[in-house]
Amino acid sequence: MRYLWPTSDDRTYEENLELHASRIGKIGAVLAGHGIRLGLEYVGPKTLWSTGKYPFVRTLKQTRELITASGAGNVGICLDTFHWYTAGESAEDLRALTDADVISADVNDGVAGVEPEAQIDGQRELPGATGVIDLAGFMGALRNIGYSGPVQAEPFNAVLRSLEPREAIERTAAAVKAALDS
Repeated sequence: MRYLWPTSDDRTYEENLELHASRIGKIGAVLAGHGIRLGLEYVGPKTLWSTGKYPFVRTLKQTRELITASGAGNVGICLDTFHWYTAGESAEDLRALTDADVISADVNDGVAGVEPEAQIDGQRELPGATGVIDLAGFMGALRNIGYSGPVQAEPFNAVLRSLEPREAIERTAAAVKAALDS
């Protein structure tokens, strides 16, 4: 899995797309020879993509366009509820995917009281903790497309990091189980 940095100070969107598509196509070809798939994760927060001169891939649609342009049949999307939410996307957008399009799914929640365009990538809650992100809609859409891959929590949370490892694992496992049941 590799995330896509959503901005550039050196390349326009089109120049960056061409460069990334070429490189991803070559990487995909090498990986395909070994039966490996590559997952790309777009980064949705405006607090990141607006920091450079030229915004780059930061939505599901743009990620799909990049994958198509790469020509690599073994490249898919690593979905992340936080990026999906901050990109302003819906469960309907996810229903346009197939199981084969999705490599993995990260689940987490946003910070309560913070608008989507002000969310900070490194500040996330356990899935379902605040209800900011429509986790039921996200998981329902994945079920709808027959998603069969991994689902993992990806909170970036100071409170969770401060816990004893066993307690952090137990809280995270409970949150992921609840997400799968939603």
